[in-house]
Amino acid sequence: MGWQDYHLHEFEIGGQRYGVPNTDSDLPAEVARDSTVKLSRALPRKGASLLYSYAFGDNWVHSVVLEDIVPIEPDTKYPRVVDGARAW
Repeated sequence: MGWQDYHLHEFEIGGQRYGVPNTDSDLPAEVARDSTVKLSRALPRKGASLLYSYAFGDNWVHSVVLEDIVPIEPDTKYPRVVDGARAW
C-alpha cells in the first residue's frame, strides 16, 4: 500500500486493542504492545478476523479475515498478501 509506518496504528482482536502504548501517560494502558502478539494467535484459524486501524486522523480501518491456510512454499518470502478486494 506504500505506507511507511509513519502513523499510529492499532489492531483489535477479540475486544483487546494492540498497538504502541502511550508511555507518557499515568493512566493504565488501554493498548497492549502489539509486538507481543504472534500472527498465529491473532488469526488462529480460517474465518478468524481482526480490525486494523492506521493513521487515526484519516480513520483508515481495515477488516482482516483469514480466508485460508496453505502449505509453506520453499524459497517464498513470508508474510505475503495474495489477493485483496477494492485495491486501486
